[in-house]
Amino acid sequence: MPTAHLICGYIGSGKTTFARQLEADTGARRFTHDEWMVRRYGANPPADRFQQYYQEVSEDIWREALALLAGGQDIILDFGFWKRADRDAARERLSSYDVKFYVVVCDLETSWSRVQERNRNLGSEYLLIERNTFEILLKQVDPIGQDEDVILVDSTA
Repeated sequence: MPTAHLICGYIGSGKTTFARQLEADTGARRFTHDEWMVRRYGANPPADRFQQYYQEVSEDIWREALALLAGGQDIILDFGFWKRADRDAARERLSSYDVKFYVVVCDLETSWSRVQERNRNLGSEYLLIERNTFEILLKQVDPIGQDEDVILVDSTA
């Protein structure tokens, strides 16, 4: 049965680095949301269109990922999954497959340092994240519930 590897974690926690390593180790097809956003809309899409763009990209990734799973291919969804409702919805949507949920963590100082480095070297992979955005979005993260079956990945080092 194909496996869906789901990567959860905050901005700069090391999700994409971990997802790339998982891709190399497993041969699973990786879907990193930011990369799709940057390819379509640039590193700094307009704030008033961001949610629309985000939703369009999400729908396209899900469509392609589900088709690959149906064909027997493992996938990696490097999405963040900050909200409990999003994690639960993904588990439900993928209930016909093996699902592994990884939570990538590090301290916030390390996360912000990584984001600053990415911001200095924007290319085709990352969205621009300013400090106030980093702080505002942090308030939207739901803690992992004790009932959630996850694999913890500490990326602090």
